[in-house]
Amino acid sequence: MEPDIIPEEHLQEKLNEIFKTWPPHPSGDIYYTDLPTLAQQIDKSARIIDVGCGLNLYKQHFVNLIGIDPATDEADYKVTVEEFVTNQRFEIAFCFGSINYGSESRVKTQIAKTVDLLEPENTIYWRQRPYIKDNPYHNRVQVFDWTLEKNKEFCQYFGYTLDQYETEPNTRVYAKWIKSNT
Repeated sequence: MEPDIIPEEHLQEKLNEIFKTWPPHPSGDIYYTDLPTLAQQIDKSARIIDVGCGLNLYKQHFVNLIGIDPATDEADYKVTVEEFVTNQRFEIAFCFGSINYGSESRVKTQIAKTVDLLEPENTIYWRQRPYIKDNPYHNRVQVFDWTLEKNKEFCQYFGYTLDQYETEPNTRVYAKWIKSNT
């Protein structure tokens, strides 16, 4: 018998429990969103919001990075993206595995809140994890099934261009959304 999926009203509590002890990604496990790759693409003084920053590892390179995460003490602010309030606007958002859980409505709400934190011209870098039936965590929490079609749909809805979409060998998806006034 398969375990029951945790109800959405208790989802954040369960995610915090899971990710409080989540290990950092092993070297070589990620390709498009590893620090050396991003450091070549992004000015180290760019204003960045790291949504779901985990251990806040990117802060060592990007001097104007603010990390938010409800599960880890290493975050600059221990809050969800929905709870985070600031007057500051950012040029870039990192969403590396953080906006991945719950219903489409929940995911859309989290994207909208992230977009509200950004300058009118901005870039969102994504590491998305599509639903994997045999993953034990995916059988306990509702995982949003990121697809190319969903990326295109959300880009259109939020006014972005899907600049890049790649599937990494470890089943993660890398996406880069760009919003410009031109």
